[in-house]
Amino acid sequence: MIAFHGSPVRFDRFDPAKIGSQWRNHGASGRGIYLTDSRDVATGYAVPGWRGGAAVRAQDDTGFVYEVEAPAAAYIDCDTLCDEQPEPAKSIFRNAVSVLHGPMARWWLHVLADAPNSRYYYSQVGKLLCFARKNGSPLEPVLAEAGYVGSKKRVEVWNGACEFCVFQTDRLRILSAQPHQRIAA
Repeated sequence: MIAFHGSPVRFDRFDPAKIGSQWRNHGASGRGIYLTDSRDVATGYAVPGWRGGAAVRAQDDTGFVYEVEAPAAAYIDCDTLCDEQPEPAKSIFRNAVSVLHGPMARWWLHVLADAPNSRYYYSQVGKLLCFARKNGSPLEPVLAEAGYVGSKKRVEVWNGACEFCVFQTDRLRILSAQPHQRIAA
């Protein structure tokens, strides 16, 4: 499957040590490399300083859009609630919820229970992946062992484009990297 990744940085391979360097919680749909099926969406992430505002952007206007070969395999559907997932994902998620503990566990369980009412704001699956990482028992390795290469989510504000999070960087192959220059407003 062909997908795209935007970055202000030029590189030859995806480095697992860099995962989470831009995201406080390592992403909303799992810990991994984020791709999209839309070149246009990827260009938005190619702009240097896309998270840092105009002052950061003014330093350098060139980023890169990577064309990537991603696995055409099973992805967890973040638009589907945990209890509506196919097996074995459903059992993995149920087990993860049952072992959430610590001072934040009650809040986490509240957020997960409220997810059907808030699905336009966040994904129940994405929140569970995040909470499990914070709880010290990440689900991405368990899901990968069960045959899932990552997660996917349809993003309405991107005109329905899909966002993919691939859990294992060695499953990705960069086909090309094209410079992308930000167009001045």
